[in-house]
Amino acid sequence: MQIFSIFIILSLAIMLVAYISQPLLQKEQNLEDLIEQEVEKLKQSKHESEISICPRCGNQLKESDRFCSQCGLPIEKKGSK
Repeated sequence: MQIFSIFIILSLAIMLVAYISQPLLQKEQNLEDLIEQEVEKLKQSKHESEISICPRCGNQLKESDRFCSQCGLPIEKKGSK
């Protein structure tokens, strides 16, 4: 009977620890999700910052533009010549 009581108490203690630690594990997962979201935002902002501006007229250029749509200036792509 005494061993059974100890087993029940230990089982309840383990369940209590698991119940208490569950929100902590969820917060850790939420933190990881937030970090991943911020990394994606930074990647997108880096890509957006690569959108160039015409040096002659200041018009915003698309990545596929070879010429400025405002003033007609030929656009040199970075790393291509």
